[in-house]
Amino acid sequence: MFHRLRRDNAFLSKSKLLAALSASFSSYDVLPLSHSEVIEKYYHQEAKCETFRDFSVKICPNLEILENHMLRWRKGKWSFRVSHLVTEPEDKQALLEQIDILREKWKTIAIERQHAKKDREFVKAQVSGIDVHDLSSEESQKALQDHVMTLRWEGKVDEAREIRDAWRRMIENGPKEDSFLLDRLCCLYGIIKNNAFCNAFTNTIERDPESSQIVLNKKDLYGETARLLISNVPVMDVFYAFLGFQPRSNMNEGAGYGHAIGKYLVMNLFQKYEAERLPDAPESLPPNVRRASLGSTTDEKEKVIFDSTAEGLFYSNLNGQEQWPNSNTPKYLHFRRINQRDPDSHEENKRFAYPVANPKDIYIATLILIASQNPHERRVQLPERKEKDGIARRLSFVLGVPVDNVRLRVLFLPPEHLDGVSVDRLVEVLGRQVSVEEFRYFHGQYSKELDSGEVDYAEQRKKLPQEEWREL
Repeated sequence: MFHRLRRDNAFLSKSKLLAALSASFSSYDVLPLSHSEVIEKYYHQEAKCETFRDFSVKICPNLEILENHMLRWRKGKWSFRVSHLVTEPEDKQALLEQIDILREKWKTIAIERQHAKKDREFVKAQVSGIDVHDLSSEESQKALQDHVMTLRWEGKVDEAREIRDAWRRMIENGPKEDSFLLDRLCCLYGIIKNNAFCNAFTNTIERDPESSQIVLNKKDLYGETARLLISNVPVMDVFYAFLGFQPRSNMNEGAGYGHAIGKYLVMNLFQKYEAERLPDAPESLPPNVRRASLGSTTDEKEKVIFDSTAEGLFYSNLNGQEQWPNSNTPKYLHFRRINQRDPDSHEENKRFAYPVANPKDIYIATLILIASQNPHERRVQLPERKEKDGIARRLSFVLGVPVDNVRLRVLFLPPEHLDGVSVDRLVEVLGRQVSVEEFRYFHGQYSKELDSGEVDYAEQRKKLPQEEWREL
């Protein structure tokens, strides 16, 4: 093949030769998958586990094997996983950026997990009678304190400090094998969406541990792990966006995590009110339920993505090439009614049935904004006092309630990814009710923090009160 390639490209320029080499190796007749295509390809009901604990135990060994394969790959082997069917230069560049993010993230996680494993083995060997998987128990705490105190009494201060530091790192990073499970699953989901890694883990040459013979392993471990992941966590695209795996730099509509916020809120709202849905209600929302102008411009795309008489969610996306040239910043307006229930009267809105609104009901509205990547744009991104008053008055008009019953606040979220504090505040918008089981399980493992480059946003968030209510 190399002789043929060299003969055919003897008089080509260096750039054309590299392109020919890339085409000869990157002969993957596949295109990247959307999330709906991933679900269609890998979702199988028989692969669904009874509990998420069973899912975690089942997927971790497979994930370990796949990671060991990929960590041995050089950068060139990752770059060749861009299909030659992707012809647009912008799309190719976006795929290369995604692959670089996945490769660096997987490498960082592997190093952190190796350090966590060393800390776990070190503490377990030094301190007897301790359970490294239950650090918060009184027995483990007492055993550690007694051992450290004994070492200090004997003058072994350095050994006591090493044990204390290892214990502290285990507390921060988690002592279990699945302490970075959510990040690792997001990396695997990115590989699945790329769709060019399907055959990278099959037909591997291995040594049989029993017979010590060299054998050809034809097991499709990748497909099995992908089916296990998608069948048990079909909302993986939301976490993938929340953790910042799809940057906003490529300017497409799916970039960033803005649209994932809408999916997160709507799924929780539908799950929350499914028990109260009318028996003959249509599955889709009725058209023209409510229309609201959330801002002062006329170039905004607005729609109602969830509507009930007790809780609702409006969506507006700036298409403004004039106002926000370097950002794709969807915004949401969520309202929730805190009502005085009257059990004798109900009303319907073609889908849900609720107690009739009481004049004393309070409507808690939250304007959800995503910070721009440009620090100069962030300074004017937050609405002024009069704009907040206008939004609150418009909402009171749309809902048909007195303006005195509306309270409005602003939730200002990070530009690239959601940190743990922002996720907690997003849960507060829903009244601290996470109804979707997948979200509820993985919220306990969400430990993302702000990057060092987001200092400007962190300072701006400190100045913005978390409970900035506008009462009219």
